[in-house]
Amino acid sequence: MLLVDTIDSEKPPIIRLGVVADTHIPTRIKTMPKSLLDELRNLQVNYMLHAGDICIPSVVQELSTIAPVTAARGNSDVIFGDTLPLVQFLEFNGVQVALTHGCGTTWDYLRDRWRYAIHGYKADRYIKLAEKFSMDAQVVVFGHSHRPQKEIRGGRLFFNPGSACFASPEGGSPSIGLLQIDASGNVQADIIHLPGNLVYKPYIRK
Repeated sequence: MLLVDTIDSEKPPIIRLGVVADTHIPTRIKTMPKSLLDELRNLQVNYMLHAGDICIPSVVQELSTIAPVTAARGNSDVIFGDTLPLVQFLEFNGVQVALTHGCGTTWDYLRDRWRYAIHGYKADRYIKLAEKFSMDAQVVVFGHSHRPQKEIRGGRLFFNPGSACFASPEGGSPSIGLLQIDASGNVQADIIHLPGNLVYKPYIRK
């Protein structure tokens, strides 16, 4: 299922998008970290994108107290059923943005689990999965891998903010993303690291 949404053109000349993914509440962490909410407020975002693995509706409700939220369904979002699309298409200052979790269909997900078990994490694999559902969008926002990723391919930006609530298996810290799109359609993408440590040890199940 695809949903196309054009954001109100009366937004400020520079639109600031907070990008969140893989919160996994309450399956991996009990509640939304205060550091996450505080950082989103400090960034003064106009809008938020959640790239899936939300797990419960209250996560979106809590984020929406800061700014309007559009979300895509992740492989852990069974509770939402088909009410939450696998892909959302939006437009900000003339820039087309595709929002997806990045796991693809059920068969895509199962194939990836098999490849992950044999070959481990390969960043390129997740970009290809996200690209498969992004049509011609100039910016492709995805999650799923729990690892921050920012890459330009063929003039298109592929952007994964990492997990907002816990670090990747390689360590580091939880992270979110900030996309800034000016009135001319120029896009700036930043990864923002938050305080915190790995929650699941030694292995985080995607």
